[in-house]
Amino acid sequence: MIYFCPSCWTELDRDYEHCPSCGCDIEKLSRSQDYIDKLIAALNHPEPETPIRAVWILGRLCDKRAIRPLYDIACKTSDTFLRVAAIKALVEIGTAEANELATKCLEHVSEVERLMVTNRSDQPDSLGKKEQANGGQ
Repeated sequence: MIYFCPSCWTELDRDYEHCPSCGCDIEKLSRSQDYIDKLIAALNHPEPETPIRAVWILGRLCDKRAIRPLYDIACKTSDTFLRVAAIKALVEIGTAEANELATKCLEHVSEVERLMVTNRSDQPDSLGKKEQANGGQ
């Protein structure tokens, strides 16, 4: 099993009480954070699937504490899928602030990313359905 320090994300070869890299009291930090705080911290995890999972869960939970961290990750990441997931999570949270920040993000993404966020019916995976609806034309 691979362990990571929840403070500095240094990879650890075993379960330490204190991080040998940053000195964090791992046990104490783990006890002091609630689930949302842990998910927000996971947005910066070095293993690529973890931030995407955290974004997805934060969107489903609709906790307002996640709005600014989701916006920040959408702005700073170079990972298209993480950016799209973060913007979708903001839309799912649905508050005025979350919608405003999602709209702001969409002003600075590619057309493909915009389509991925909005799930428009003219995306390539729905072309067949669109053609069928138009009688094959």
